[in-house]
Amino acid sequence: MRDYAGSFQGRGRCANARPGWRTRAQSKGNNRMFWKTLGVIVLLATAIGVAASYWVGHCIQQSLMEIAQAQELQSNKEQVRSALRDEQLRLLQSKRLEAFAAVKAGLYSPDKRQQIGF
Repeated sequence: MRDYAGSFQGRGRCANARPGWRTRAQSKGNNRMFWKTLGVIVLLATAIGVAASYWVGHCIQQSLMEIAQAQELQSNKEQVRSALRDEQLRLLQSKRLEAFAAVKAGLYSPDKRQQIGF
């Protein structure tokens, strides 16, 4: 026959304690450690996100400034090219060439009285 009385005997100071009290206390500590770790991870992720956002914004601003400078330089070159083209067209006009030839070579267009009619 078996003795079942041993299971009802007190076990010292922890006789009234609930079963599994250590695992619950340890799990509360682990739970607190989990939330602290999660908080640190969230703070680090936020700091890294802010820094990356600042860096990307700075790179975009630099790129936009370089594009604006390139467009301004292109505009200046286009204005100079247009001015040079206009000057070339003005210098290559036939009246201008005749006047220049007359001054340099002493050639003048014949007057109406000097033309010979055939």
